[in-house]
Amino acid sequence: MRTLITAAALTLALSACTGGGGGLTVEQLNAAKDSVHSMQPKADAMKALESLGAPAKSDENGMSWFAKDGDGCKELHVQMIGDMVGSTEIKKSACPE
Repeated sequence: MRTLITAAALTLALSACTGGGGGLTVEQLNAAKDSVHSMQPKADAMKALESLGAPAKSDENGMSWFAKDGDGCKELHVQMIGDMVGSTEIKKSACPE
Protein backbone atom coordinates (compact mmCIF):
# COMPACT_ATOMS: atom_id res chain seq x y z
CA MET A 1 0.00 0.00 0.00
CA ARG A 2 2.82 2.39 0.88
CA THR A 3 4.42 1.69 -2.53
CA LEU A 4 1.18 2.57 -4.29
CA ILE A 5 0.88 5.86 -2.38
CA THR A 6 4.53 6.70 -3.10
CA ALA A 7 4.07 5.95 -6.81
CA ALA A 8 0.91 8.10 -6.95
CA ALA A 9 2.68 11.00 -5.21
CA LEU A 10 5.65 10.73 -7.59
CA THR A 11 3.34 10.71 -10.62
CA LEU A 12 1.51 13.79 -9.33
CA ALA A 13 4.78 15.63 -8.67
CA LEU A 14 6.14 14.82 -12.13
CA SER A 15 2.95 15.93 -13.86
CA ALA A 16 3.02 19.21 -11.93
CA CYS A 17 6.57 19.84 -13.13
CA THR A 18 5.82 19.11 -16.77
CA GLY A 19 2.14 20.03 -16.92
CA GLY A 20 1.29 21.17 -20.41
CA GLY A 21 4.87 21.71 -21.47
CA GLY A 22 5.61 18.20 -22.64
CA GLY A 23 8.69 17.96 -20.42
CA LEU A 24 10.84 20.13 -22.69
CA THR A 25 12.85 23.09 -21.41
CA VAL A 26 13.03 26.59 -22.83
CA GLU A 27 16.74 25.97 -23.41
CA GLN A 28 15.91 22.95 -25.58
CA LEU A 29 13.48 25.07 -27.62
CA ASN A 30 16.12 27.80 -28.09
CA ALA A 31 18.74 25.27 -29.22
CA ALA A 32 16.29 23.67 -31.64
CA LYS A 33 15.28 27.06 -33.05
CA ASP A 34 18.94 27.82 -33.74
CA SER A 35 19.27 24.58 -35.73
CA VAL A 36 16.46 25.40 -38.20
CA HIS A 37 16.39 28.25 -40.73
CA SER A 38 14.21 29.71 -43.45
CA MET A 39 14.20 27.89 -46.78
CA GLN A 40 15.55 24.72 -45.15
CA PRO A 41 13.95 21.57 -46.61
CA LYS A 42 11.34 20.06 -44.29
CA ALA A 43 13.19 16.71 -44.11
CA ASP A 44 16.37 18.44 -42.91
CA ALA A 45 14.43 20.54 -40.39
CA MET A 46 12.67 17.48 -38.98
CA LYS A 47 16.02 15.74 -38.56
CA ALA A 48 17.35 18.79 -36.68
CA LEU A 49 14.25 18.86 -34.47
CA GLU A 50 14.00 15.14 -33.71
CA SER A 51 15.53 15.60 -30.23
CA LEU A 52 12.30 17.41 -29.26
CA GLY A 53 10.15 14.40 -30.08
CA ALA A 54 6.86 14.65 -31.92
CA PRO A 55 5.32 18.13 -32.14
CA ALA A 56 2.48 18.87 -29.72
CA LYS A 57 0.55 20.55 -32.55
CA SER A 58 0.92 20.05 -36.28
CA ASP A 59 -1.00 21.00 -39.41
CA GLU A 60 -0.28 21.91 -43.03
CA ASN A 61 0.97 25.36 -41.92
CA GLY A 62 3.52 24.25 -39.37
CA MET A 63 4.45 22.51 -36.14
CA SER A 64 4.70 23.56 -32.49
CA TRP A 65 6.54 22.30 -29.43
CA PHE A 66 5.98 23.65 -25.90
CA ALA A 67 8.07 24.08 -22.75
CA LYS A 68 6.82 25.07 -19.31
CA ASP A 69 7.91 28.61 -18.38
CA GLY A 70 6.68 29.82 -15.00
CA ASP A 71 2.89 29.80 -14.97
CA GLY A 72 2.65 29.55 -18.75
CA CYS A 73 4.53 28.02 -21.63
CA LYS A 74 6.87 29.01 -24.42
CA GLU A 75 6.03 27.76 -27.88
CA LEU A 76 8.50 26.99 -30.65
CA HIS A 77 6.53 27.35 -33.87
CA VAL A 78 8.04 26.30 -37.18
CA GLN A 79 6.00 27.69 -40.07
CA MET A 80 6.08 25.65 -43.23
CA ILE A 81 5.70 26.87 -46.81
CA GLY A 82 5.15 23.71 -48.80
CA ASP A 83 8.17 21.47 -48.16
CA MET A 84 10.36 24.32 -46.89
CA VAL A 85 10.68 26.12 -43.56
CA GLY A 86 9.16 29.59 -43.80
CA SER A 87 10.07 30.91 -40.36
CA THR A 88 10.67 29.94 -36.74
CA GLU A 89 9.74 31.79 -33.59
CA ILE A 90 9.55 31.28 -29.86
CA LYS A 91 6.70 33.08 -28.13
CA LYS A 92 4.74 33.06 -24.88
CA SER A 93 1.76 30.77 -25.20
CA ALA A 94 -0.97 29.02 -23.31
CA CYS A 95 0.07 25.48 -22.38
CA PRO A 96 -1.57 22.72 -24.40
CA GLU A 97 -3.89 20.44 -22.46
